[in-house]
Amino acid sequence: MFTVSDTTGITYEPEDSVYFKNAKQSASYVLWGAKLLDVFPTSDKVFVFVFSKADHNKYKMKWNNYEE
Repeated sequence: MFTVSDTTGITYEPEDSVYFKNAKQSASYVLWGAKLLDVFPTSDKVFVFVFSKADHNKYKMKWNNYEE
């Protein structure tokens, strides 16, 4: 079942997506070229960032080796 983001307007498959609360990691993914599918707040007032599993697989090693 597909979901349509209220924020981005993008239609995506939740089962093919990953969800992050880490804003720094999410910003890095976007700067490196990942497409942000959705972003929404939780009841504990934290944003959740949604990316495709394909983008996550592409950038997770770069994130794990990332040094500021």
